[in-house]
Amino acid sequence: MDRNSILEQLSRLRLCVFWPGSWEDIGFTEREIWINSEGYGYISCDEPCRFVELKNCSDEFLASIKLKLKSNVLSIEDIRGTSIEDLFYDELEFDNFKDIILELPDHINGSLFCGETFDGWLFFNTEEEMINYFERAYSDNYMEWQEMDDHLLSIWYSRIFDGDYCIEKDHELPINLNILKD
Repeated sequence: MDRNSILEQLSRLRLCVFWPGSWEDIGFTEREIWINSEGYGYISCDEPCRFVELKNCSDEFLASIKLKLKSNVLSIEDIRGTSIEDLFYDELEFDNFKDIILELPDHINGSLFCGETFDGWLFFNTEEEMINYFERAYSDNYMEWQEMDDHLLSIWYSRIFDGDYCIEKDHELPINLNILKD
């Protein structure tokens, strides 16, 4: 495949976050890497990077959780096994960040997409809204596809389109693994 064809395919990418482990061209990294239509970048250690889809969450369940929280009787067991639990790294964080639950909209129609920012969580009705908001270069450690030589460009093309990378499920975006824009 020639350079222009590869660049054309890469220009159709949606934002996706994945875990590379160790690759020769970037070395070992302890953080995720994001890709989009313009290139790739490292997620900084202090940069929020979680994306969660709240699934099967009725408005009634959400109201009961918020009521328990306001009454100071909510425990981690009340949300264990639900997608709301995915908003927290661990049980210790749950105690410190219960306010995230209060920020959730009252009406989510069974599903809500959540993206973490420096200022807290943002909530979106659709996956497309969330992807469009976060599709940006948000790191100083950024490499554009156009800047790569042909050899490196073909390596990245193979990683992305031949599946030669490991997606970190908790950080995966887009959630449906459709990495190409329509």
